[in-house]
Amino acid sequence: MKKLFKVIISGILTATMALSVAACAGDFASETQVSDNGIKGFKIILNGHVEDESPNDPLLTPCYFVYNDIAVSLQTQYMNKIPNDTLGLYNLPSDQRYLVIDFTFKNGSSSDMNVNTSQIQVYADNVLCDQKYIIDDNIISSATVSSGRIGEIVAFFSVPKDAEKVEIEYEKGFWSETLKFEVQEVGEFYDEDVDYIKEYIDNYNSENNTEETTLEETPINVTSATSDSFYHSNSRGIDYTADLTIDGDYKTSWQDGRDDDAIGDTLTYNFAPSDIYKVVIVNGNRKDKGSFSKNNRLASATLTFYLDGQEVSNTTMDFVDDYDQEGDILELTSPVNCDCIVITIDEVYKGSDYQDTGIAEVMFYAS
Repeated sequence: MKKLFKVIISGILTATMALSVAACAGDFASETQVSDNGIKGFKIILNGHVEDESPNDPLLTPCYFVYNDIAVSLQTQYMNKIPNDTLGLYNLPSDQRYLVIDFTFKNGSSSDMNVNTSQIQVYADNVLCDQKYIIDDNIISSATVSSGRIGEIVAFFSVPKDAEKVEIEYEKGFWSETLKFEVQEVGEFYDEDVDYIKEYIDNYNSENNTEETTLEETPINVTSATSDSFYHSNSRGIDYTADLTIDGDYKTSWQDGRDDDAIGDTLTYNFAPSDIYKVVIVNGNRKDKGSFSKNNRLASATLTFYLDGQEVSNTTMDFVDDYDQEGDILELTSPVNCDCIVITIDEVYKGSDYQDTGIAEVMFYAS
């Protein structure tokens, strides 16, 4: 799969490519004067309201934009199949193809920032496209970076080959604002545009880069995830097991199989010995906003860290009951060397309709 990233990056840096381009520059729009191929034009739509629209330059990809405290380089590429998928595990129907979205962002805020592929949606002729999750350690679907750091996520969508109009929507969950982009297939992308994008990505909010040392984080590859109980669905044939909390899909979730609020239930995660310093938990059943409120959500949990079967540390984690919050973050005061983490449910926020407690995703990061 590493070749996939080389293909994407080479597409970004090629002087000519089969994609039209315009850059969106948010705060920098008035001073953007780079080339004649549309990079001066931009169009950001926030909740349906058009800000700073240039009618002759539709917002195309690849593009670059700055909004609030995030600087983004958004690149797209079409593929008929996933490279190195020799078994055809990810083959699409003959009338579909992959739209690959490379989303590189820089955190210009003073606190940690999480960006994940669940914030990205694709519409083909106004019809929502399916997001496809490629299981590979080299493909990151969620990234949390500290102030001044750069992160990258890659998303895959199944798009009809005959679609006349393909649009990307990126939702900044905390503010519930949506940025919309139109994908095109013809045009040119110049080296000078690449240099302009790279320069701003490198220098954006450089005052946030202090001499203080910060941890370089590495996502942990969890080898197994188990739970005391899980919900069985005989009618739909779905078991809501702990594996669903590490599948990279926020719309799937573990749900307990008890008849009460699952206080005391545990989820256990095993991995190679690592120095864990951050835990990110995406709380609740996030199939949609209604499912989130109808089912129980975590309010408080105890995290116990083990190494070779011996407890080495424990801490509590409290959760904000907010669907728009993309993930609750626990950052430890110092890294803990461990190979197993057990999450014990202490308190829950009550669901309006059901007692099932849900957890959508759990992520661990090492220093």
